[in-house]
Amino acid sequence: MPASPGRIEEEPIRIVVEGQQLIGIVHRPPGGADERPPAVVLCHGFGGHKAENHRLFVKAARAMARAGMAALRFDFRGSGDSEGEFEEMTLSGEVTDALAALAYARSHVGRPVALLGMSMGGAVATLVAERDGDVARSCSGAPSPTPCASPGTWPPRLPTSPASSCTGATTTGRVT
Repeated sequence: MPASPGRIEEEPIRIVVEGQQLIGIVHRPPGGADERPPAVVLCHGFGGHKAENHRLFVKAARAMARAGMAALRFDFRGSGDSEGEFEEMTLSGEVTDALAALAYARSHVGRPVALLGMSMGGAVATLVAERDGDVARSCSGAPSPTPCASPGTWPPRLPTSPASSCTGATTTGRVT
């Protein structure tokens, strides 16, 4: 989708998961509120938040919006502005949160939807893409290892479907 002139729209959102609120921000391309552009859900890393260090996710989401895509960045439960306690965070809980953010993006933001995760968020994005099956793409930056397809093996074997790959990267996350 070509870039559009004008102002990027940024909208705070709330998603309820198991009785607790996830807090997020949707970034839409200029003039994009009435459109259904491709969208990306951004998953932060362990101990992180929806802005990420040095506002990396804010800058990325705005760049995506300028390029004609929508972006949804959110805090997992127990992180940032979302409800819950960090001490209660689990990998399966973050997968549940990301699945809820993915469903929200599909119904309110745009389609198709891709996932982008940093560190543990990369592991979460990989697991969500494998579980959901309808993720356009999943890209992970410095992903944490996860026991996906082959429990008990090291390094873990990550899914090799198109939904779990990133252009220019192998399934281990290293750029080739």
